[in-house]
Amino acid sequence: MSELPPLNAELGAGDQSDHVLAMQERLAEFGYLHDPADGVFGQSTEDAVREFQRNYGLPEDGRVGPETWEALGRETVSYTEPEPAGPEVGELSEDGQWRWDGSDWQAATTTEPTDATPGMLSGDGLWRWDGEQWQPAESTESTEEEMSTEQFQDLIAQSMQVNSSEMA
Repeated sequence: MSELPPLNAELGAGDQSDHVLAMQERLAEFGYLHDPADGVFGQSTEDAVREFQRNYGLPEDGRVGPETWEALGRETVSYTEPEPAGPEVGELSEDGQWRWDGSDWQAATTTEPTDATPGMLSGDGLWRWDGEQWQPAESTESTEEEMSTEQFQDLIAQSMQVNSSEMA
C-alpha cells in the first residue's frame, strides 16, 4: 500500500493536486475509480468518492475529508465481486444434463454404462469410465488396482474404435 500524503483540508470537485492524484490512485486500487488518475477532481472522481463513502458507511457528500481519508488509508480489499471461476473439467451443470469439457458444455451421460469397464473411453474419446463415474480422458490419475488382461484388451479395442472413427 502506498502512503497517502498528510492533508488538513478537504478535497472536492474542481481541486487539482498531488493529494487528488493520491486519492484517485487509492480509489482505483479499491475498484471505485475506472478513469485514469490525473490529479483533477472531476465528476467521475466525485462519483467514485460517493460510491466509496456509501459502501463504507460514511456521509455521502462526495468530498474527501478526514473520515474518508482514514477509510482510504485502511488495508481493505475492493468491494467488487471477483470474477467467478469457470466450472471444473468434468463438472455437471446444476440440472445434471450437461458436463463441462474445458471449453464448452456437452450433453452429460446421466446413467452408468451397463457394459463399461474401468478405463473404457466414451464414444467421443473425451471421457474415461473409472468404475463409478466418467472422468476427463486426459486425466491420468493412477489407481492402486491393476487392470486385468480383459480390461486392457477392451481398452485397446475401444481406443482403436475412437481413433478409427476420428479418421473417417
